[in-house]
Amino acid sequence: MRKRDLSQRERQTVEDAITRMCRALGVSETDGDLRQAAWAEILSVYRDDPKGFQGNSTRGWRRAYDLAGDAILKEVRICQQQFYGQVPLDGSAWKDSETTLLQLLHSPSGSFENGVFLRDYLSRRHPDVQRAARGLMEGETLGQLRGCYRWSWHHTYWAFNSLRAAMEEYQQI
Repeated sequence: MRKRDLSQRERQTVEDAITRMCRALGVSETDGDLRQAAWAEILSVYRDDPKGFQGNSTRGWRRAYDLAGDAILKEVRICQQQFYGQVPLDGSAWKDSETTLLQLLHSPSGSFENGVFLRDYLSRRHPDVQRAARGLMEGETLGQLRGCYRWSWHHTYWAFNSLRAAMEEYQQI
């Protein structure tokens, strides 16, 4: 016996629920991978227990929302790990460089002139790139920057990658 497909109203209900979950979790509500992960969990619960979604029963929806929220968070973590990964401080800062990341960390005995040049260089970047630079220099994480400025993960990554590109360009000067 074939199980019935979701009606248009049920599909719209799921879409709206996923959008609300994404907003509540502070992630992009338009990210296709996140939405797909949530849909997969909701459909798996629906296929296992279609009666949990019928009539006044809410057990199916509650279980589906819980699993979908977990799937969204898991997908975000996977994307972050793939994007940033774990980089050792004694590793090379650039592909063809012997300079390590540890050597690039802020030194308390840095020169005043280089600090002025760096701040002047950064002042010519996009305001959000400047905010990201200030925050990172003050020891904030990307998650803290995102929360502080209410940026999406996509915008946070854009600011970070723009800053990284600017710093690579600055190193060449």
